[in-house]
Amino acid sequence: MKRGSLVRHADGSTLEFDVIDRPGAAVHVMTHSVPPQMFREGIGVVVEGTMTPAGHFESRRLMVSHSNEYRAPDAWIRRMIAFER
Repeated sequence: MKRGSLVRHADGSTLEFDVIDRPGAAVHVMTHSVPPQMFREGIGVVVEGTMTPAGHFESRRLMVSHSNEYRAPDAWIRRMIAFER
């Protein structure tokens, strides 16, 4: 999701934002679905829905795109190294 593009409507259930799939190509998205907990500006998103005649994408489902690779917190790694010594 493009940074700075997120608009939360006063009704509490409508979000608007832009998605960039390549440099210079943005698609405006509107959704009434509850965003995932990890949803924030700058994160990758996957939207399912329909392109409207008005030129924006009406999303029925909104998901965040993230790596499936787990990274342990630095503090945890330091404790494990100290424990192994």
